[in-house]
Amino acid sequence: MEHVTFNSAGTRCAGDLYLPETSDTVPGLVLGHSGVMVKEALAFFAPHFVKAGFAVLAIDYRTVGSSEGEPRGQDYPERQVQDFRSAVSYLQTRPEVQPERIGVWGVSIGGSVAAQAAVL
Repeated sequence: MEHVTFNSAGTRCAGDLYLPETSDTVPGLVLGHSGVMVKEALAFFAPHFVKAGFAVLAIDYRTVGSSEGEPRGQDYPERQVQDFRSAVSYLQTRPEVQPERIGVWGVSIGGSVAAQAAVL
């Protein structure tokens, strides 16, 4: 696992990147959490997706966990949609990832935020 950061609307967001052991490029997947979690809680799910062949980026939304932003701990689904989209853009820059094959997945409210991000 590699700790990474990416920019979302001018704010540094934190992510944990999990990569499968292969020299091939792979599809990517951004994981988002619920309003009461942080990215470390997604470590339970990430290995299952990595085993299936995905590069996985578990993210903290702006103002949450290891990400920057004030005031802390704010739950704004509209911003979280942007954070998902910014995380997808970040994954597209990674040489291990097939930039045209990136999905989103979320836990609890993160699931509905992921669906909104996918629509956009």
